[in-house]
Amino acid sequence: MMTSRTGQSPTKAVLLTPWFMLLAALLTVAALSGGCSCDGDGDSDSDVTLETKGLVRCEDCDDVLSWARRVAKDQMRRTLENNYDDSVRYGGYVDDDVVYDDDEGSFDDDDDAADDDASDDDFAGDDDDDDGAPEEPTNGGDDDDAGDDDEDHSDTNTQEEDVDEADIVKTDGNLLYLLAGGEMLIFDPVPAGETHEISRTDVEGTPLEMFLYDNLVVVFSQMRPSDLPADVWPDAPRDSIHYPLTVITVFDTTDPMVPERLRTTYAEGSYLSSRRVGSGVRVVTMSYPRGPQLREWVDPWSEGYVNPDGSIDEEALKDAYDRLLAENLAAIDEMPLETWIPRYFEVAGDERRSGFMAECQDFFHPVDPLGRGVSTVMTIELTDPTAKQPDISLLADGQLIYSSTERLYIAGDAEIVHQWDAEAYTSLVHQFVYGGRGEQIAYTASGQIEGFVLNQFSMGEYDGYLRVAANTGWWGGEPESRVYVMHDDGNGRLETVGRIENIAPGEDLRSARFLGDKGYVITFEQTDPLFTMDLSDPENPRLAGELEIPGFSTYIHPFGPDHLLTIGVNGDEWSATGGVALQMFDISDIAHPTLADREIAAEGWDSTSAALYDHKAFLYYAPKELLAIPITDYGWDDYGDDDDVVFEDDEGEGEEMGMDDDDDDDDIAIDDDVVEPGDDDDQPPTPLEHLSGVKLYRVTPEEGFVPLGFVDHSDLLPENTDFWYEVVPFVKRSVVIGDYIYTISDAALVVTRLEGLDDVVTEDLPYEYPDYGYGDDDWADDDVAVEPVDEGVETFD
Repeated sequence: MMTSRTGQSPTKAVLLTPWFMLLAALLTVAALSGGCSCDGDGDSDSDVTLETKGLVRCEDCDDVLSWARRVAKDQMRRTLENNYDDSVRYGGYVDDDVVYDDDEGSFDDDDDAADDDASDDDFAGDDDDDDGAPEEPTNGGDDDDAGDDDEDHSDTNTQEEDVDEADIVKTDGNLLYLLAGGEMLIFDPVPAGETHEISRTDVEGTPLEMFLYDNLVVVFSQMRPSDLPADVWPDAPRDSIHYPLTVITVFDTTDPMVPERLRTTYAEGSYLSSRRVGSGVRVVTMSYPRGPQLREWVDPWSEGYVNPDGSIDEEALKDAYDRLLAENLAAIDEMPLETWIPRYFEVAGDERRSGFMAECQDFFHPVDPLGRGVSTVMTIELTDPTAKQPDISLLADGQLIYSSTERLYIAGDAEIVHQWDAEAYTSLVHQFVYGGRGEQIAYTASGQIEGFVLNQFSMGEYDGYLRVAANTGWWGGEPESRVYVMHDDGNGRLETVGRIENIAPGEDLRSARFLGDKGYVITFEQTDPLFTMDLSDPENPRLAGELEIPGFSTYIHPFGPDHLLTIGVNGDEWSATGGVALQMFDISDIAHPTLADREIAAEGWDSTSAALYDHKAFLYYAPKELLAIPITDYGWDDYGDDDDVVFEDDEGEGEEMGMDDDDDDDDIAIDDDVVEPGDDDDQPPTPLEHLSGVKLYRVTPEEGFVPLGFVDHSDLLPENTDFWYEVVPFVKRSVVIGDYIYTISDAALVVTRLEGLDDVVTEDLPYEYPDYGYGDDDWADDDVAVEPVDEGVETFD
């Protein structure tokens, strides 16, 4: 799935664009940067020598400001040029010779000022190179460095061993931490039959996820500037809903009854993702510039540039665009530094501090167009949690991050100006190397590939080599999947040293996983081929085997040395048919993978699972051979099929839920009489019997998927929900502590004994509509949480 590009409407009379549209200019500097510094004028004394294309360190704030202004002007010229052409094209004919000049604010025939093609593989940068040790796959984050555990427990399902990922629930076996309803809740889960809430603490904004390390909890949330308290960041603009703030709060939960707020950071930009390696937390945010709104369109009809015969008066319109260009260039010259780079405000104890998120000399910029945003890598050292650590910013887009124990990678599209004119979709990958405790993370190299990187699992590092799976296909072109092997050459280039091309032409990439010196990708058009790859020779990677099966898988999970587990959408030989399918593959012979077992966990397009698109909802707990998969069936009878069932039993017959063949009370019959939405076309279909909970399996290579039972949340509805599609309590996570499973939905925390599947405790959870820093205030005010049990919990002033 690729991001869309939408052109501007030629009929809009006045187009007011915030500064973030101008930062696309920051990517159009190939012909503008004559020197090696960040300064667009090319006359800095920086000692960085730019012999090839790549990211260049800025020398000081004057460099950042000068470079940003100059490329913003270039972008403005290009934008007005295109808008003029659109006016002529839609009003009469197009004169292809009419373009804007470079400095005088007028037309000229030369359009070579910048190159819209993405840069090649040559990059300049630092010389650091450090081959990482091989990393084995993991079934969950390793929290051994986070304190002694009272009970054996599962951890967050992470991509790499010893690289923790933030989540909405964390446990150390002694306490259970949960984000729900705008609050951080702490439960005492042991003994399981006496599980109870200890405290709940307000979290500013909409909580997203958190880390747990010893007694420290790092919570990430997002909020709108308009929601900032009056005494926090007084000079921050509060009149826009389009620029979210990332809020990072560090709590000390040594006393879980009253968590202490140690530090709160408000950072301009959206939260992208984060990773924790040891005591070091790295947070990646994505921001866009702020600034005055600049008009980018002259409407020839409303502003009088149309001849009596209805044709466009091109000369008069050109003069109007010249005047508009001159006005906008002057406005850009007036934009101060804070317009261009993200800032922060922080409260740590009695100390308040603010400034730019990264020092100007820690900014890096592209030489060729790479994106219109600012990607910032923040560091929190949990051995000194209130200290401000040095951050790094890239003047380039970032969408995905991947981390090994040694390195962090940011992948983003090379969103050049008018990339829709490019022949291929281009992605950029930037590499950072972790330092020791308290040391600054270092930017080391960048590289580019052709294609779209699907998600974090499309990247994986082994023995110092990064493997990247990408899907090509651009504006209707036939897609194909590719795998690239990249390596830091020591001179700033993340060089492609090997590749596999032409994987499943015409099919989309649906999932990927790199495990040691092997790789696996799954594509889909009508059926679901699994491709296995031998990556043991980085310079000569090769396809090893292929297996075609119905449907497609969206997540691949390692299962011992010889097997894979996957979850995906069910299908037949013709297409995907909906529902949730679990599969086990035998990969002991990589050249001949086989399907060891297949289980349909739910049927129909009205059934889904959070684990289809969120790997943290997928729980395989190896000590108990237990697989827990959230299942939600919304119960809409879209097709009016009298034979429609929610679940099949083990023999594929009947309407039994398929969990316990001896328990007929679990049968769910679909009532086909309740299908009509009524005469009001604005009303949704009437819901049938819905189902929401967690389906449990024992999974072994010998037996495959053995159904154990179902933890049901169907009747645990959040109160006062306003929307028809929120009648089902969506189950999001499962955690094992001791001999119990703790399942979490929008409505409740349910504690269930694994032996016998008896529910022993149900704790209601607060619920509110999420507000991620966009949109209307009404979305954030529908809190239906019950009252906190402990009125003494500290809140932040």
